[in-house]
Amino acid sequence: MENIRGFKKYILKAIKLFIILLSNFGRNQKIIYNLLIWINIQQGKNAPINNEMEVDFVSRFLDLDKELLLIDVGGHQGSYTDELLKNFSNAKIILFEPSKSKYEILVEKYKENKKVSIENFAISNFSGKGKLYLNNNADSLATLYKREEKNRDRYFALEEDIEIIKFSDFWSAELNFQRIDLIKLDIEGSEFNVIKDLENNLSKINLIQFEFGEANIGSRIFFKDFWNIFNLNNFTIFRYTHKRNLIKVKNYTEYDEFFRYTNYLAVNNKLIN
Repeated sequence: MENIRGFKKYILKAIKLFIILLSNFGRNQKIIYNLLIWINIQQGKNAPINNEMEVDFVSRFLDLDKELLLIDVGGHQGSYTDELLKNFSNAKIILFEPSKSKYEILVEKYKENKKVSIENFAISNFSGKGKLYLNNNADSLATLYKREEKNRDRYFALEEDIEIIKFSDFWSAELNFQRIDLIKLDIEGSEFNVIKDLENNLSKINLIQFEFGEANIGSRIFFKDFWNIFNLNNFTIFRYTHKRNLIKVKNYTEYDEFFRYTNYLAVNNKLIN
């Protein structure tokens, strides 16, 4: 084991030296840029993760045969819920989708499945009316934050009037604070608002899957915000990788402020201790 650790340290030093040598020559800046992208992807940052892989990671911490309560926030067209149904045969799934057109698609899709219920709300840390900003009607990046990504030709110019609710209010009124096995948050910059709203009841949740990336520039939320709230409430954060490994985020560093879409799983320490 010590030999392996020593070898890894040697490799890291060699990579650092290689980057330093290249950085002395301006014409090599593109090579350095691409190398850094590759290194980050190997660490799960902006790695190509699909819904099947995400649910596989989640299933490692839950009993597949148990009657679980699973919450899919940001349902879009239901691909994540489809994977949940494949893996958790006895689970109850509640799916939230604020867009009226996508909500109607989901209602039709799951109309024969009594295990799935669908709510036409956005989730945040307040209740009321709001706007959903989109690039087009099929946009999977719809957000509560008006933002622009000019370098990607994304302007979120379309608007849709929607209803927003605090999840803590829904949890109390509709579920009587029943223990939640999983909350998946894919809501383009609003993830932290929901987690903050639930802070006093995080002990009643087993797993929280969340994204961190470009949308957090618009919402002005840092990875440190996630780290602080989960660390304080006895959760361990893991980062997904495309190699189907989970990387434990052992300590916070400024290098975690990586604003490209990256998937994380916060695990209640009761499941792993």
